[in-house]
Amino acid sequence: GADVVFSAIRPGGTAGRTVDERVATRLNLLGQETTGAGGIAYALRSVPAALAIARRMRELCPQAWLINFT
Repeated sequence: GADVVFSAIRPGGTAGRTVDERVATRLNLLGQETTGAGGIAYALRSVPAALAIARRMRELCPQAWLINFT
């Protein structure tokens, strides 16, 4: 019965972020989690999880809006 679903997830947790940023930095790349290599690594973990949420919403609340803050 939801009209809106707000999603703010971090697959991999803080440990995942740390790894993403440090690996990128060691390669002399931008490591920040929203841009560059660190952001791509974060997206590769986050997109499948966000799609799983969207699929579940399609079953439970197909008319709801998804606000993704990930």
